[in-house]
Amino acid sequence: MKSILLVLCVGCINMSWGQVPLVYETFDGGIPADWTLVNNDGNTPHPDVSEYTDAWIVVADPDDALNSVVSSTSYFQPVDRADRWLIMPNVTLGGSGNFISWYGKSHDPSFPDSYKVLISNSGTNSSDFTDTLVMVTNESPDWTFHQVEIEQFVNENVHIAFVLTTFNGFKIYLDSIDLRKEDPLFVPTFAANYEVKLFPNPATDYISIHGEGIHSVSCLSADGKQMFTIDTPNNIDVSAIASGIYVLIIEHNQGVLRKKLIKQ
Repeated sequence: MKSILLVLCVGCINMSWGQVPLVYETFDGGIPADWTLVNNDGNTPHPDVSEYTDAWIVVADPDDALNSVVSSTSYFQPVDRADRWLIMPNVTLGGSGNFISWYGKSHDPSFPDSYKVLISNSGTNSSDFTDTLVMVTNESPDWTFHQVEIEQFVNENVHIAFVLTTFNGFKIYLDSIDLRKEDPLFVPTFAANYEVKLFPNPATDYISIHGEGIHSVSCLSADGKQMFTIDTPNNIDVSAIASGIYVLIIEHNQGVLRKKLIKQ
């Protein structure tokens, strides 16, 4: 996959001028020493995945034995939920154009893995990560590109964590994690070409989200708890959630968008 990405990047050099790389990791040399691994679940991997002796490990890409990727497992004995963290080193975001992108892949389409991407501006303890950038539910068995704009922590020192959260899945793979600032390519394109309408807002019983190419909608509480994930953006029932302010994570063809929802 990295060889393909190199060819694509060569063709896009003139389009990507100006962006400043903060972290770009392909894991070809292993997991860097300044990345933090945390195994919060304490579960025992099933004998079929006994190589997972840490929360995350570097393995060969199942599609390309010459490519190294980072991986974690949610296949335990006895069956349980994963809570395995891969935390990036501390970086200072820019005043604009902050993006993180990566590729993800589930090993087995019958047992897809889900994970969330969290951000902290205080530390690397699990309790410090109170903001969710995105939740990826049932990652594709094919390598899939993800990109998220980081707009709420401009000019701040942050850590970003990838957290495997699957109950009784199998294996997840990540590659080519790219954190950058001052990216002029995607900011205007994203704003100009994509529009989402959410109504009613404030809402009491149902909401609808209108926009092209929406794949899924996740609702997060102020403390990052997932309230629901749904792939039908119209007539979403919100009557059961408590009154308050929520964040809707809307995945669509051009990336990920965050919308504030006020529940009455």
